Amino acid sequence: LAADLLDPPKVTIDDLYRKLPNLRVASPRQQAFIDADEWDVFYGGAMGGGKSIALLMISIISALTYGGIEVWYFRRTIPQLRGSSIDDLRKTFSMCRPLNAKWDDKFRQLTFPNGSMIRFLFAENEADGTDYYSQSCQLLVIDERSLMLPSIVDQLSLRVRSGNPSIPTLGIRSASNPGNIGHSVLKTKFVDPAPLGDVPIPIMGRDDNGAEV
Repeated sequence: LAADLLDPPKVTIDDLYRKLPNLRVASPRQQAFIDADEWDVFYGGAMGGGKSIALLMISIISALTYGGIEVWYFRRTIPQLRGSSIDDLRKTFSMCRPLNAKWDDKFRQLTFPNGSMIRFLFAENEADGTDYYSQSCQLLVIDERSLMLPSIVDQLSLRVRSGNPSIPTLGIRSASNPGNIGHSVLKTKFVDPAPLGDVPIPIMGRDDNGAEV
C-alpha cells in the first residue's frame, strides 16, 4: 500500500478503451506521444492527426493515475475550447461519465472521484496569463500551442509545480498545426534539434518546482 501511494499503478490507454467505447485505438504517433516521459513534449503535424484526442487521453490518464493532481488544459480562446476540446470530450470521451467523473459547465472543469481535476482554461493575451500567478498545476496541456504567444506559454510553465510530496509534477504536453505566431519558437525548440521527432532534447535538469537549472 505504501508503495502504491508513492508510485501508484499507472492507468493505461487499455483501461480507457474498456470504459469509453467511442475512443479509437491510438495510432503509433499518438502512442509514442502518450508514452513520452520528458518534461516538455510537443506533438506537431497537419490537421486531423489526432493531436487533440491524444492531449485529452494524457490529461485523463494522469488524472486517474495520480489522486489530487490538477491538470490545466489550455486553448487560446473559450470558443476554441468549446468548439473543439470540450466537444471532443463530449463526443469521444462521454464527458468521462463512465469513469465516474463530474463535469461542471460553469467553471469548465472535470472532477474525478480521487480528487483529481482537469480545468479547461484560456489565455488570449499576457494579461490572461497573469491570472494564474498565484495558482499551480502539475500537468500543463496546451492545444494549438502555435496560436498562443510564446511569452504566455513561458508564464504558464512557471505554474507547473507541487507543494505536496505525494502529488508529482508531470510537466508540459502540447500540440499544434504548423504556422502562426508561435511557429518559429516551436520550430527552433523542437523541430530543428530533432527533425525526425525521435531524438529527445536534453535539458540540464529541474528543481523541485520544475524550473530548469
